Amino acid sequence: AGFRRQRHPGFELWVDSPEESTAAFAQSVVRGLGDHPRWLHCRYLYDARGSELFERITEQPEYYLTRTETALLARHAREIRAGVGAPTLVELGSGLTSVKTRHLLDAWADEPARYVPVDVSLEALAASCAALAREYPGLSIRGLAASYERALPLLRELSPLLLVFLGSTIGNFNPEELGDFLERVSAALAVGDHFLLGMDLVKDVRTLEAAYNDRAGVTAEFTRNLFARMNRELGTRLDLDAIEHVAHYNDRLDRIEIFARFMREAVIELRDLGRRFRIAPGEMIMTEISRKFRADEMAATVARYGLETVRTFTDPTKAFALLLLRKRGRSALAEGRQRSAWTHLATARARTLELIEPLDDADLVRQVSPLLSPVVWDLGHVANFEEQWSIRALDPAVPADFVRDRIYDPITNPRPTRKHLPLGNRAACLAYLHEVRQRARQRLAQLDLDASDPLLADGYIYKLIAQHEAQHSETILQAVQLMEGLVYEPARRREPPAAVVPVDPESAVIP
Repeated sequence: AGFRRQRHPGFELWVDSPEESTAAFAQSVVRGLGDHPRWLHCRYLYDARGSELFERITEQPEYYLTRTETALLARHAREIRAGVGAPTLVELGSGLTSVKTRHLLDAWADEPARYVPVDVSLEALAASCAALAREYPGLSIRGLAASYERALPLLRELSPLLLVFLGSTIGNFNPEELGDFLERVSAALAVGDHFLLGMDLVKDVRTLEAAYNDRAGVTAEFTRNLFARMNRELGTRLDLDAIEHVAHYNDRLDRIEIFARFMREAVIELRDLGRRFRIAPGEMIMTEISRKFRADEMAATVARYGLETVRTFTDPTKAFALLLLRKRGRSALAEGRQRSAWTHLATARARTLELIEPLDDADLVRQVSPLLSPVVWDLGHVANFEEQWSIRALDPAVPADFVRDRIYDPITNPRPTRKHLPLGNRAACLAYLHEVRQRARQRLAQLDLDASDPLLADGYIYKLIAQHEAQHSETILQAVQLMEGLVYEPARRREPPAAVVPVDPESAVIP
């Protein structure tokens, strides 16, 4: 949803409607500069100019990552193709598709295949797709101009596939972002799909720091381009010559940290948002990180997300690694969240059933106050709410129950009028609760609680349903308190524990 399709000679583009806007860029700048220490999101390094500069970075003699990864792909692409067998190749962060990707395409183009590059830069993506359409006339090409978060949910319809994430781009994620990314990838892949992950390995500091401080100054220009983009798109007036590129290795966190250091005082003013930031002389703003990994530790990390390691490819110097992973099934995290969601639902339902157990049919259907509903309406409304959100909201193909929707609509039916509705008796209402819960549980068993879906992320919709039922348990209790002549005996009563020591009536024992 939200993608526009563009047809071009030899390829098509799916363009995300909420493309990167200047408003989103400005909001990101405000968020980063308002933090301490200050930072800017690395996503905005990659406009058209930034993508060109990054391609030049990969050609610098100090930047070993691309050469090493390219050599690994040249050596093992056909082996990977034979092991994977999937006809579709999806590449995240494809940029201006490079030589290393072409090694994979050469292996895939021997038979009918499909290539799906994903990149946030529409210009870079269009140029790449056009070039590949000329080079590989038999290849089906569909480019996705979108962020990873927006593109990943589309992968299920492309399965079976190999998802590719090269260039150690995964190093740009901090630990929290890495976990979120792997969870999204795991949710997007079908069982048996593969994931090829390129990652830079921990090594000597001199080699690492040289790679991000090339003598030609291309990386420095890449960093300054972020501020040039701010001047172009946000109307700031920064002196780019007064911004210095700084990159060093943090051995405690195993990562390269890249900063823009301001040699003179500067002011970043975002007039449309009414925000103004003073940058002190010598102050540094983080623009990017590049984490370095150990292959065995990464294999253990991805296993938590239902991704098993099929093969690890490394160069002779152990500078870089390619991990070929396979989705084996539901991840341990997804299973834990599923159990948590079910626990929330079951706990709330147990409380509801316990509250109504002492009530007879007459108690359930009577309305004790115009400010409260008949208890039987509350029960039916709880079931209807769960049906709408746990079943129909997750599968629009499920037909609506218009009769019940109308009866249990709290806006259409104000509280004083609900006693006149055809609510049914105790047995019918409990049957509706049970039937909806069975369907909801079956649906939950099929879900991965996809982090990219706001309804499912972290079991949100199930917690909402449980909280809604708990709210109606409170209104049921209020109705019970107003039922005249009712002797309310809960089905389960806990007697207070006996005193540990005898208590003298004239004294108290404080442990």
